[in-house]
Amino acid sequence: MMKTNKLQVKLWYALIIWGIIISCNDDNGADNLFEDNTTERISNAQNELRTTLLSAENGWKMVYFPTDDEFGGFTILMKFNTDGTVDMTSDIDENTDMVTSSYDIDYGATVKLNFATKNHLHKLVDSYYPEALRGTGYKGSGEFLFYGTDEESNVVFRSVRDKEHENITFHRADAADWESAIENGRDTGVRLEGIPSDPVFRGVVITANGEETLYPFSYDQLRRYVSISGTSSEGKITDKSFGVAFAPDKLLLSPSLELEEDTFSEFEWKEAEEKFVSQGNTGITAEIKFLDRPVFITDDYLLIYDMARGGHDRFSYRDDTLAETPYTSEAYKELFNEARDNFAATQGGREIYRFEILFDSETEGRVRYLYYSGSSSFSLYHNFTWEVVDQKILISDNGWDDLNFNPGRETALAPIDQMIFNSEGLFVEQVPETFTYSNQVYTFIAADGATVRFPTYAAVQ
Repeated sequence: MMKTNKLQVKLWYALIIWGIIISCNDDNGADNLFEDNTTERISNAQNELRTTLLSAENGWKMVYFPTDDEFGGFTILMKFNTDGTVDMTSDIDENTDMVTSSYDIDYGATVKLNFATKNHLHKLVDSYYPEALRGTGYKGSGEFLFYGTDEESNVVFRSVRDKEHENITFHRADAADWESAIENGRDTGVRLEGIPSDPVFRGVVITANGEETLYPFSYDQLRRYVSISGTSSEGKITDKSFGVAFAPDKLLLSPSLELEEDTFSEFEWKEAEEKFVSQGNTGITAEIKFLDRPVFITDDYLLIYDMARGGHDRFSYRDDTLAETPYTSEAYKELFNEARDNFAATQGGREIYRFEILFDSETEGRVRYLYYSGSSSFSLYHNFTWEVVDQKILISDNGWDDLNFNPGRETALAPIDQMIFNSEGLFVEQVPETFTYSNQVYTFIAADGATVRFPTYAAVQ
């Protein structure tokens, strides 16, 4: 009987083990079925994206904001080809030539469009481009996660580099986009940047119920980024910022600008009035326009020669480090370059590389010009008197020092002298950034026309 029981137990264990084996085999079958379904879904999604990209007769247009808390947007036109190549142009820089490169449709966490070889888009990916942003670049991506299509058959993606950012949409382009969108968009950018004859001051003018409020406006051309930060004409303190992208006769904002309880997402260029205008959701009008004086004049001018309050008496312009800041106006560059070239042409090739405005007392000072002769540096001094007039610094000519001076030098340096000794005075503003060195940076703006602005390093003699 015991033998029989032992046999039954052995048979029972055998049945259990066999059941486990069968169960494992069934599980593997389910796994294989699931894997087959997953593979099929991935393949279908990849085919869907490839078919959609190839279906657009005139290709696609993307307005790409790599990160709208630092940079504006860039317009990119793309035409995908069946051989795995894509033709592309953009408004990222002045080179708008068509570039043909390769693309792949891969799978990671989801289906992914990968621009595999170098094209216009990689200018936004390269951390060494442009040179002024070396080390970070524009923080863009060359890989985009596919999230399907919208009701207008546009393709929706998200950047691999910034998955939390809002959707990036490829819109179906038309023939007109390829003919003029990039060129006309760049013209819009030029209007925002201004030309040398435009004032350096700009403002956002909000008109509500017939009353105007001016807000300060600062545009960083390199980053395509706008700051509306400071005090308005009504004493309101604001701190807003947004990126801009260029369309023909239009600025596209991201994020939208919120002011006076209204929202503005784009501005249209009005040629006859030479300004950008936007209508808000509640009927309020916003305008971006040039001004002949600051929206709000700070009291930074009071810190000149007031060292007791942390002020400064020495302000130095260096062409090697300050020529390309957002605060160096084109009109100023023209004057400085004219003086430098004139000096070199009349003084045996000697080169002006720096000048300083020195406030020696409460009423007197000197402009110091530094130049190279061979490997040695020399200085020239132009004396002045100064005073505060109408919240500006008025600097008046008081003759040259005789040491190392000749009339040819006076003539050569006249373009710089004329902007410093501006008859309407100089607005003085401290800026939040520093450039190369840790010194605070102050800008001087010639009030007559407000086209000439130059930055300086502030120090104490």
